[in-house]
Amino acid sequence: VEDVYNGNHTGLRRSDNTKDNQCGIVVEQASNETHGRWSCAIYDTQNRAFVASKNLVVTVAPTPAKMSPQQIIAYPGDQQEIECSVMAARPAAKITWTINGRDITADAEAVEKHNNLDDTIMTLSTLHQVFSIDYNGKLECVIAHPTLDEPDVTFIPVTLYFSPVEKPDHTFFQIKLNSDYEVILSFSANPQPTALMWSFESNSQEMANHIQIPFNNGKFSTSLI
Repeated sequence: VEDVYNGNHTGLRRSDNTKDNQCGIVVEQASNETHGRWSCAIYDTQNRAFVASKNLVVTVAPTPAKMSPQQIIAYPGDQQEIECSVMAARPAAKITWTINGRDITADAEAVEKHNNLDDTIMTLSTLHQVFSIDYNGKLECVIAHPTLDEPDVTFIPVTLYFSPVEKPDHTFFQIKLNSDYEVILSFSANPQPTALMWSFESNSQEMANHIQIPFNNGKFSTSLI
């Protein structure tokens, strides 16, 4: 402490508050060299030492996140593990997961590994997922850290292939005789269907009354969105 107070170490000086902080020093410019454990020993008249320590953590921004695999192509019900890793940060980076903006971090587990060489931490998060049709879109790995003004987002595309899924049946009432009316069937599918076919008063085993509908034939019309 006396060496610091006497100005023998650059970048360190006596604390302005010496009444309540008799053993304090000021680190004028934090760096990786000043990161670590600082201790101060005070000796009494019998040369007995009283030691107090503080940990000084100098933050290190996280390295860019890496995701594996680079893309996902799946079907509903498929199971897959996806990894997102930050190789170094101080303190450890926090990793969360979202799919199309919906948080799914509860399905992930994170492991942290300390690097003794530079006192940084590697974080690996593994997401365990069973895919459904609402996963079609972007899977995001979101990194939060004290050095970042806003979270850093890395994503991979997710393509789900699934058969047409329709909404529940709807009954049309109060249709006037000789009037035009529209029958709407809403469904989603990937990839887009190549043809549409309607049936009237027949079951799935009887095809005689099925109507193959082009996108517009003058009387019937249909469209794919």
